[in-house]
Amino acid sequence: EIISKEPIKKRNGFVTFWMYYILLNGLSSILAYSIYRPEIEQIFKLKLSDEICYYLMGLGVLNAISAVLLLKWKKIGFHGLVISNIINMYVSGLMGSGVESTFFGLMQIGILYMVLQMKKNEKSTWEWLS
Repeated sequence: EIISKEPIKKRNGFVTFWMYYILLNGLSSILAYSIYRPEIEQIFKLKLSDEICYYLMGLGVLNAISAVLLLKWKKIGFHGLVISNIINMYVSGLMGSGVESTFFGLMQIGILYMVLQMKKNEKSTWEWLS
């Protein structure tokens, strides 16, 4: 009887850092717009509607869940982050943001994809995702 040994999945340390950065960014969005909304409005001298706050918290939830899925080696986490960026680009466009907002959203997707290509022991995180 032959026992096949599953290779140990490893990722570059920077990739892990980047995934935790995305996770903390999502969690901080949820915290900021649910608890610290008055302070944000005062600092930036603006009034945030409930809809905008729910939208921003929803994106934070999607980003946090997607980062956890990536940390658990699930490619669907990448797709979740792509969807989050596309939604954000669309809404930014509806709110009158310029081309730079769209470019920034596409750039974020590109950076994430490049980070996932970083190798550890001759194999990238992207190759390990299922």
